[in-house]
Amino acid sequence: MTQQPPIDTKASPVAEPAPEHLAATPTPLPSEPLTVSPTPEPASQELMHRMQSKLQQLWQMLSGDRNRPMWLIVSIITIPAVIIINNVLALVHSIPLLPSLLELVGIGYSVWFCSRYLLLAETRRQLRQQVNDWRLRFWASTID
Repeated sequence: MTQQPPIDTKASPVAEPAPEHLAATPTPLPSEPLTVSPTPEPASQELMHRMQSKLQQLWQMLSGDRNRPMWLIVSIITIPAVIIINNVLALVHSIPLLPSLLELVGIGYSVWFCSRYLLLAETRRQLRQQVNDWRLRFWASTID
């Protein structure tokens, strides 16, 4: 049996003060928020202008007096729809093994999607093109 050296209980570690260059000094906050304004390219300015005008048209269409009954109908339908969806999800969650099975399906789909579209540069370009085509069709349909 080996003997361990005795522990000195009288000595207590004393923290040394931090060097002056590391001492925490409060930095004053700027009186005004900092803003960064990059100069956008002309193509992005045109896109931003088109998106802004489309959003303004959409807002005017939805906020007009003639559409007030639509807002009332949508809000009345939304509350029961949320309650029904919540009950359906609770029912699905209460069935044994079904949540785990759906989770596995989701993981499998995610792995397939990543291997199909995200691994190679060519497939990433195809996906980007498909998303851009869909986005252009969507924005074109909201104005027409």
